[in-house]
Amino acid sequence: MKRNIQFIAGVCLFGLMTGLLTSCTDSMPEREAGTGELVECTFRLNTGTPVSVETRATDMSMISDVWVVQLNNAGTAALVAPARVVPDASKAINVKLKDETSKIYFFANTGNTTFFDTEDALSSFTTNAVEGKTITRTSNWGNMSYVPMYGTWTGKPTPPEITDADGNADKVELTRALAQVSATVTNSTGGKLTISTMQLKNVPNVLKVAPTESGTYPAASGTYLDYPTTSSLSATWLVAENCRGTGSGRYETEKTAAAVTGGDKATYLEIKGTYNGIGATYRFYLGGNNTNDYNVKRNTMYTVGITISGKYQLDARVTMDAYPLSVSSGSGAAWGDGSNTNLTGSRN
Repeated sequence: MKRNIQFIAGVCLFGLMTGLLTSCTDSMPEREAGTGELVECTFRLNTGTPVSVETRATDMSMISDVWVVQLNNAGTAALVAPARVVPDASKAINVKLKDETSKIYFFANTGNTTFFDTEDALSSFTTNAVEGKTITRTSNWGNMSYVPMYGTWTGKPTPPEITDADGNADKVELTRALAQVSATVTNSTGGKLTISTMQLKNVPNVLKVAPTESGTYPAASGTYLDYPTTSSLSATWLVAENCRGTGSGRYETEKTAAAVTGGDKATYLEIKGTYNGIGATYRFYLGGNNTNDYNVKRNTMYTVGITISGKYQLDARVTMDAYPLSVSSGSGAAWGDGSNTNLTGSRN
């Protein structure tokens, strides 16, 4: 039996866009630091194109509020207290900042009016402290009204509107801090298989809003969520990123928790049913490919197609009382760095 696998990594980054000069800013202490003066600037934010046209409870492109944090050039202190800003209809924000070269952080849709403590000492807002901010969930990330987003801008803010070297509006690109997973299961066993449920499992409950540099994260000691089961064979979820690294598998049939360090914390799709009356459980581990990548990354859309077609004794991803099933994986589309990559393979 020949089994084809195809992953298509396309690109459609999540970003942020703004326009007019009216917006609301939470009150903040008038505290001075450094030598620069306070100036009122307008930033244009770009949220890009929504990753999906389907109807969702979570709006993939809207911004409810933005936390703005301005750090000095060394990243050792804030120049002014963090400010929470509500954009206008065109996603433009006005904020008072120091007229100094600095790095400015934008945290959108945190769902928390106290995400930053505006009364803290300016020296407490270091690079590590700001970039280490997290959001914690006790249930499905898809239940959020808006998708958390993140972006930065470096330079000397000048009023009235931030522009680039050519004098054009300089947009701040915000990327979505969550990933989107869409899965479809096709039953091609001729009635031998009855699929009862599909479930997404091992989703971290903590999201680091700023991108994590590299390596395995979050910590294996953290809490991981199992999303509710569904009887539908097609579903879409929003998830916090979960990067467990690269495993030892050579073929898609070897992509199991045992094939990577800390695989018991890797995010996977579980399908349950019966084959000729025998209980069957299939686990499909998500990642950048079908063989050895266990990294579910932010700002990425994963589209997974699974076709179950019959018996296949060597598929380690399936557990049955008598024999496993044959499963072929479909396509995955990723939006990331703007490049287009096609990964294809087949095996008899």
